[in-house]
Amino acid sequence: MVRTAVWLFLQWCDERFNFQATFLQCLAKHVPNIYSAEMDPLLEKQEEMVQAAILYPLECYLFGEDPDIFLEKLQQSGTSQLCGKVFKGGETTYSCRDCAVDPTCVLCMDCFQNSIHKNHRYKGRRAVKAGNYTSCQEAKEEIKRHSENVSQRPLHVEVLHADVMAHQKFALRLGSWLNKLMSYSRARKVLHELIFSSFFMEMEYKKLFAVEFVKARHLIEEQNVITTITETLLEVLPEYLDKNDKFNFQGYSQDKLNRVYAVIYDLRYVLGGKPTLWTDRLRERFLQGFVSFLRILTCMQGMEEIKRQFGQHIEVDPDWEAAIAIQMQLKNILLMFQEWCASDVSLHVRLSKTGAISRLHEFVSPEEFQVELLVEYPLRCLVLVAQVAAEMWRRNGLSLISQVFYYQDVKCREEMYDKDIIMLQIGASLMDPNQFLLLILQRYELADAFKKLKPTKDQDLIKQCNVLIEEMLQILIYVVGERYVPGVSNVTKEDVTMREIIHLLCIEPMAHSAITESLPENENNETGLENVIDKVATFKRPGVSGHGVYELKDECLKEFNMFFYHYTKTQHSKAEHTQKKRRKQENRDEALLPPPPPDFSPAFSNVVRILNCDVMMHILRTILQRAVELETHLWTEAMIQMVLHLLSLGLLEEKHQLQKCPEEEVTFDFYHKATRMGSSALNAVNVLMLLEKLKRVPQLEAQKDTVSWILQSTQDQEKAERKRKAEAARLHRQKIMAQMSALQRNFIETHKLLYENTLEAQGKEDAIMEEERDASTI
Repeated sequence: MVRTAVWLFLQWCDERFNFQATFLQCLAKHVPNIYSAEMDPLLEKQEEMVQAAILYPLECYLFGEDPDIFLEKLQQSGTSQLCGKVFKGGETTYSCRDCAVDPTCVLCMDCFQNSIHKNHRYKGRRAVKAGNYTSCQEAKEEIKRHSENVSQRPLHVEVLHADVMAHQKFALRLGSWLNKLMSYSRARKVLHELIFSSFFMEMEYKKLFAVEFVKARHLIEEQNVITTITETLLEVLPEYLDKNDKFNFQGYSQDKLNRVYAVIYDLRYVLGGKPTLWTDRLRERFLQGFVSFLRILTCMQGMEEIKRQFGQHIEVDPDWEAAIAIQMQLKNILLMFQEWCASDVSLHVRLSKTGAISRLHEFVSPEEFQVELLVEYPLRCLVLVAQVAAEMWRRNGLSLISQVFYYQDVKCREEMYDKDIIMLQIGASLMDPNQFLLLILQRYELADAFKKLKPTKDQDLIKQCNVLIEEMLQILIYVVGERYVPGVSNVTKEDVTMREIIHLLCIEPMAHSAITESLPENENNETGLENVIDKVATFKRPGVSGHGVYELKDECLKEFNMFFYHYTKTQHSKAEHTQKKRRKQENRDEALLPPPPPDFSPAFSNVVRILNCDVMMHILRTILQRAVELETHLWTEAMIQMVLHLLSLGLLEEKHQLQKCPEEEVTFDFYHKATRMGSSALNAVNVLMLLEKLKRVPQLEAQKDTVSWILQSTQDQEKAERKRKAEAARLHRQKIMAQMSALQRNFIETHKLLYENTLEAQGKEDAIMEEERDASTI
């Protein structure tokens, strides 16, 4: 073996031999013999053979001397700036916010503690884990679940040639050998020189490396890399398409999906650097890639549709993890595509000035455009969430509950739940408000619930109806009240992040890590927390035990919105309890009123019309009347709470519009609609009359302060209304008098000669009459 190693070393060093060809011949000869297809190979013997036949002569060739002597010299030459540590899944890594070029620049704990970066702004996080499992327990449960169902799926078997397996085993061994060498800085230099003195001597490889090395713009502009990556995805994913060309990942292979995730990460990396200068060719190639990416989204739209199970419970829960995982992988890709579009000045300026909604007619003709279709899928998803909450899908198993959880969870909500709310806001801005609400009632199957009631003793049916009404009212609150989205209103990303933090800290003081985990991350795994936390919170250092937490600043408490759309039901209850307790300690009433929201942008300004349309007033009156009459179970305190919140939003909106614009320009007449009778019947009532009666309902004692505030606001509104009407009447009379005076002056000016002759004749007539009086006197 020693003689073989020396002979190989001398042969590789001989300039007459091609090193690459000779080395590959060596592998072809020795690897299959070393890694034979034995069931129980002697590992020590294998290691001895591979060292002698391959690795030792290779080290001699690289180092130019005995490897042991060379490596000893490396150890004595000093330590490296990079430790070369290979991170395991879940291991803590650190990234310096001030110095890191991109999110891949990380340090291990030891290097971080011994570096200057610990005094910079930094972020600690877990190393990338293998697969999509957040813990060992989750992975074990997944394995267990698949093992229970193993008999239901045929095993996939492939036969590999023994030589192929041998080379696979050697590749693993070669990887560990390279990892050992890379732990030495000078060894890395040698390996680096080896690559450049061999691989890059060929012009073809040099060009290929240059393409890979240049910035994303060149890859897109010259190599059309976005299209290449997306087309690669489309080549890998067809096996998961159903007969309708929609993805269906039932019985998926985790290994194959891991390859899909790797390709998606390539696309994410390419889109990481937004161009500062656009060219026509770059724009053309980017749009080609984007169109190709839309084909993937088309396959995702409506994938893995589910039908409500009646009668019998499903036997086996369907797989759902893969579809959610794909959605999570593509979340940042979607955001990055939007950022690229916004960076194109020629496109961005037009959109920022006119709004994308107002330009829809440029792309779709009025005959083809149907806004109802625009909101159909988002509305289906939100209604599904409501029906799951009402336990109408309980026979569909736990997988559906898991999907609904992720739909609203911080990991997915930006591109799922939040976007569906925005789509409803777009629909509300384009549709007649009454028509929009009728569509909502129809999709929630609640149209009959707001007509004349038919008595029922079915408690399950009553409970379902109540939950659906609560969920619908909640969505209506979000549509008219949630405006902290750039484009929907004039807010920035920092404003959005501050609002998220404010509402988290309204629940309770939190540690830095707890806040970070509750905020969505961008494409660089950043939450924006560091940029705004000091504006809204103060850090309370830990005592003898425990950890430091952030507490909300007092001036930010006024931003609390009890129906913040990212609260879970548990968070909503806890935040409400915390804020009422605080107000009670301050000897204040317990009315948790909505903060005045920012103005909608012009394209969304019509959304507020929902608040004072006829159908909305009917919904509010019906719920209040049921609570006042106490004759039916079709109301809950949560419903009343939401109705009061909507009434408060309407009053705040009207007050704001009257302060902002002249009265004659304000068409939002919420107070007028609230005082209008519900019908022409003798016993008809309006909203304000119902609120007066609501104060006397013992079950709603907790809502009395909010009711009192609304009634006081309406009284103030009534006084202001009377004052405005009196002032308007005075101005109207003044205007009429001014018009009459102007007409009189205009008439005199127009008929000046006639007016002068009339005055002259009148003068003569008066003189004659005076003379006649004098004569008669004499």
